[in-house]
Amino acid sequence: MEIGDAVRAALQQLILPQLDSLSQQVATVQMAIELTQKRLDDMNAHLVDQSRRIDETNKRIDHLREELSTRVEEVRTELTARMDGFVQRLDWLFGRFDSISEAIVRREQHDALSQRLARLEQEVELLKQKVA
Repeated sequence: MEIGDAVRAALQQLILPQLDSLSQQVATVQMAIELTQKRLDDMNAHLVDQSRRIDETNKRIDHLREELSTRVEEVRTELTARMDGFVQRLDWLFGRFDSISEAIVRREQHDALSQRLARLEQEVELLKQKVA
């Protein structure tokens, strides 16, 4: 069995250093995989946290949108009511302006008639003086 032992010893001398080298490389690769897995777990936890924050932010945005929509509707209703009141006041003022305008026209007509009457009275007086 010397030949078998010799072959075995020769193979061990050739293969064992390569197996040791491969074992070291496998250990290095396993360490890199573990570090990569740890980093992936950390990134996953970070992404889950970011997703939760985004969900919370979206809920707050939705809540604010509802509040703003309600407030806009309230303001729109209030402004519509104020505009309606303003239109009613304008209608009332225009009615007043119309009545004032009519009164001014009547006053001008009255003044014109008063002036005409005064002229006629003067003419009658002149005619009486001429006749007398």
